[in-house]
Formats: sequence, C-alpha cells, structure tokens
Amino acid sequence: MNQEERINAVFEGRKPDRLPWFADLVFWYFGMRKRGELPPQYYDPVPLRGGVYGEGRVRLYKDLGCGAHEELNDGTEITTYRFITPLGELERVWKFTMDGMSTALVKYPVQNAKDLKILRYILKDAKIRVDENLYELQRRWMEQWKGIGIVSSLAPRAPMSALFVEWMGVKNTSILYFKEREEIEETLKVLDESYDPYFESIENAPARYVYFGDNLSGDVVNPRFFQKYYLPYYRKRVSKLHQKEKVVYVHIDGALKGILSRIRETEIDCAQALTPAPVGDLELERFREEAGEEVILWGGLPGVYFSRRYSQELLENMVMKVIEHYLHDGKFIVGVADQVPPDADIRRVRMVTEIIEENPL
Repeated sequence: MNQEERINAVFEGRKPDRLPWFADLVFWYFGMRKRGELPPQYYDPVPLRGGVYGEGRVRLYKDLGCGAHEELNDGTEITTYRFITPLGELERVWKFTMDGMSTALVKYPVQNAKDLKILRYILKDAKIRVDENLYELQRRWMEQWKGIGIVSSLAPRAPMSALFVEWMGVKNTSILYFKEREEIEETLKVLDESYDPYFESIENAPARYVYFGDNLSGDVVNPRFFQKYYLPYYRKRVSKLHQKEKVVYVHIDGALKGILSRIRETEIDCAQALTPAPVGDLELERFREEAGEEVILWGGLPGVYFSRRYSQELLENMVMKVIEHYLHDGKFIVGVADQVPPDADIRRVRMVTEIIEENPL
C-alpha cells in the first residue's frame, strides 16, 4: 500500500499493511528555501500557474517516503491590514521573523467592546461567493499527489478559536469575556452565521477530507468552555459534513488534557497533531485511554525531535514507543506534532519511514 491507501484504510475501518506516516514539511521547506539551502531537485515556484505544484515538492515527499497533508490545504517583515467601516476602523498587524521562519500577530484588530461591534458589521456586510475554480484546483491536487497525499478542505476556525487566534488574542478575549460577555456571545453567533457559505462550499467540494485547523489546547480551552462554545458548533457542522460523506479531523497541537477526552462527543472522526509528553502534557500510551475507542489518533512524534538540537535517539525511541502501543490499534496515524522545524535533520524523516516499513501489521 502507498501512504494514501494506508490513511484511507484507517478512516474506512480497514487494516493497512503498515501504519500510515504523514509529515508536515512546509516549515522546513520554506526555511531551507529562504536561506538558499534547499537541494535543487526539490526547488520549484509555489504555487505554479493554475495553483498546481511543481515536481520538486512532490519528489521531496516521495524521496522521504512520508505522506503529505498540510501541503494540500486550501529578515523581519511587517504586514498591516485595515478594515474601514462606517462604524470605525480595525487594524491587524503581522510580523515575520527570519530566525523562526514564522509569522505572528503582533496587533489584534479587536481591543474592546466597540471593536466587537465593528467586527460584527464587517462579518454581516461581507459578500461571500464560491469560486468554482477552487474545485478544479482540488481535483488537480488530488491527481498530482495521488499515492502520497490527501487533499483537504480547510474549514474556518470555530468562532471562539477565531477570537483567540485571529481577532482578539487569548488574553484580551478572556478579559472581555468576563466584562462584556453578551458582546462576546453575540459576536460568536455572527461569526458562526458568517461561516454558512464556506461550509456550503466545502460540502460540495471534491475533496473528501475536511480539516478543522483550530489549534486546540487544554491550557486555553477548558472543559467548560469546550462544552458551551465548541461542542454544539462541532456537532452542527460535522453532522452536515457527514451527510455529504466527508471525513473530518481537528488540529489539537497543544495541551491534550481536558480536550482529547471530549472529542468523541463531537462526532469528529480524528484528532490530529497530538503531541506526547514530555513535550506535551499527556503520555503517548494514554492517548487511547483519553480519546476512547472510536476516535482516530494522528500524531505521536514531537516536531522538536527532528531538530538537530535534540539527539536522534529521542526520536527513534518515540517511534518505537508508537509501534509498541499502536501498531495493532487500527485507528492510529503516525504524524509529526506539529511540524518538521526549519533546522531539522531531514534524514530523520526518512529514518521514521524505514522503521515503519520494517514493522508490518
């Protein structure tokens, strides 16, 4: 079986010949490219005309023997976005750093209750239309990455996650939640309603998989918050997606305690990017105990273990621990949690492939 066949088998309740093995190489790829250190056989403009990838990135995954998923979702540089409305303006500022090869919000648009009213105006005023060309783009990706990748539609973040990550930040959302709860909850309602056109598009898209990139973490989303603001939202959206025969996975790349045990209630098929202790807060061998029997688990290999700053032995030991506990689990996908870093020894990705290939089911 190839990696696409293996992951499909897991999601369909069938037995693959090996554990599926998927790695997010986007961070490493662009870090190497930005520094001019990317091997020439992997270099290509991204994306090319028409949205398809060049053969370089496809070759990278083939050479390393891992599957692709993050590739296929829909110095210092400062970028500023301004939202101008009759009620006032909002400003969002992004900062890109070469050292970390990453981008972070350094100014969130919403600072107070007045800004929440402006945000609601923006969401209600927005005109959303489906670009049919994106459906064709998904079909091209599905053909181009056949055998080594799964193509997913990327859903909007859950409304509360959107406030945490995109609009307000965790600290400010938490403060305003206790001071202006009615304003927060009205904004959550409007955010949810604004997503309807996106989900209609996703339901009709050719891609079978749907990715909820919510970056859930138990140290931010406590069980009470999850019960009140996430569970009803997920149930509503996932139910409709299942009616369209979609498969849904959610990104949980932070603390797992208090979150992983609740995923089974949402009807989401898979919890993805699970980081084990000592990098995360939950031991690898306890993943199944926390998640229950039905949820597909995806992750297990901390991204930092691919870095040259850590010994290769740490990664080897963790791979063997995954095999010890989950080789015959039937619902486990080996994955990097969360990304292979820019300073990674990329040969370690190939090492994981070789260990997995040596351990058939």
